[in-house]
Amino acid sequence: MSVVSLFSLSDSEQALLLQGQHSHGLMLLSVVIAVLASGFAFQLASLVRVAGTTWMRRSALLSGSLTLGGGIWAMHFIGMLAFELPVPVYYDPLITSLSMLPAVLASWIVLRLLSQQQISLREIVIGGVLMGVGIGAMHYSGMLALRSSAQLKFDPLWFLLSLLVALGMSMLALWLRFGLKQRFGLSHLLTVTLGGIGMGLAIASMHYTGMAAVRFIGSDSLPVPASVPDRTVLALAIAMLMLALGLVVGVINGILRYRYLLGKMQASENRLRAMVDTAVDGIITINAQGLIESFNHSAERLFGWSASEVIGRNIRMLMPEPYSSGHDQYLQNYLSTGQARIIGTGREVTA
Repeated sequence: MSVVSLFSLSDSEQALLLQGQHSHGLMLLSVVIAVLASGFAFQLASLVRVAGTTWMRRSALLSGSLTLGGGIWAMHFIGMLAFELPVPVYYDPLITSLSMLPAVLASWIVLRLLSQQQISLREIVIGGVLMGVGIGAMHYSGMLALRSSAQLKFDPLWFLLSLLVALGMSMLALWLRFGLKQRFGLSHLLTVTLGGIGMGLAIASMHYTGMAAVRFIGSDSLPVPASVPDRTVLALAIAMLMLALGLVVGVINGILRYRYLLGKMQASENRLRAMVDTAVDGIITINAQGLIESFNHSAERLFGWSASEVIGRNIRMLMPEPYSSGHDQYLQNYLSTGQARIIGTGREVTA
């Protein structure tokens, strides 16, 4: 079939047009999946900006791309399952799987482009165009996976409109996520939510506008399998698969983020310990019970005790009377009243 014939209908074909109908429940499910995947992908993409290592940045970028691309794919096929024709249909597994690639590739390029600290309007426009092209490519390549006795053609005006909707809505979604924050200083959570809703609606709008462009012509030329899977069960399976993927990706990125922050905290603690240990003054730290937690090298020289001998013991061991017996009460009074007689002031003490 030539490209021209794909967008043209003869009079005889007009008479054979098939009318389908959508399941509203599955339509709603497809939109929810698109919104959740988009919001989650934007959140993962934000980790790229604060990732401490190149490996973490690549991991966040790849997982965000897979989540957004997978969300576009899942929304499309749940939307397709929501559409019921008067003839049986099924989908070629290989083409169905490969149709995810344009969406994942476009998501990776766009999220990488928008992972910078400052994002210009030009980059938002470019990102929106690339995202729209990726959504459109995924949709129409996915349509090629459809197998039915009906012949597939497209209305040229609705086809063009679906692509324009994808471009325009994608740019709007990226502006809601990145432009609003830079222009009005809105919170991260709010812009991720608005951007996720915008991108989810962009994906859904393109899909259902694209479905309005489809023309199914009755024919008996193509083979149809004897059994067709239940549409609702298959749609729910795709939705659960996407939610499980999002959960796994979220847990993995959470663990990576935790390990990074833990390493950063340990490095900071090591720097502080090095500063304390090399200080000229004796520095001793205690906990709320008055037990010694650290005892630097200068304190060891001043008191003659090694750190291992005093850590874990009450600091009153270093004090003469009457301060030794009264110290625990002084500490308890401070903890209960917040009134400091010594803390925050400078004074000489005997030890």
